[in-house]
Amino acid sequence: MYGNTQYLAHLIQRVTGGELFLIQTEARYPADYDATVTQGDKEGKAKARPKLASHIENIADYEIVFLGFPNWWYDMPMALYTFLEEYDLSGKTVIPFSTSGGSGFSDTVSSIQSQEPKAKVVTNGLTVLDSNVANSKFEDIDKWVKSLGLSF
Repeated sequence: MYGNTQYLAHLIQRVTGGELFLIQTEARYPADYDATVTQGDKEGKAKARPKLASHIENIADYEIVFLGFPNWWYDMPMALYTFLEEYDLSGKTVIPFSTSGGSGFSDTVSSIQSQEPKAKVVTNGLTVLDSNVANSKFEDIDKWVKSLGLSF
C-alpha cells in the first residue's frame, strides 16, 4: 500500500519513465497518521534535520528532479530540508509536488528556491488534497507533466 505522496510519485514515474527514490530517515516515522503528524509538528518547531537512511550515489546524473512531499503544518517535512542540504541541485530543474490536508504548497516552493538558489525550481508544481489523491489518474498526471513543456 502506498502513502498519498508515494502514489503520486508512482504515477509521475509511469508518465516520465524516471527512477524512483524514497527519502527515508534513520528514525522511522510512526505507522499511525496522527502520531506521524505530531512528530512532524515537533520536528518543524525544532527546525530538526533528521538523518537520512537513504542516499543518492549519482545525483549528478540527473537533470530533472521531481521532489514530492506531504505538506505538514504549512511546510515540508524536515527530512526534505536535510535532503536539500545534502545535495547540490544547481543547474537542475526541480519540480515540486505535494499532498496536503488543505494548505496546498503554502510557502514550500519558495523554501525550495531558498535552499537551492542555483536550481530552476518550477513554480507550477502539482499539489493534491489528501482527500483527492485516490481520484488522481494516470491521465491527470500525464496532462500536468505535458503542461511543464519538458522532454523526458
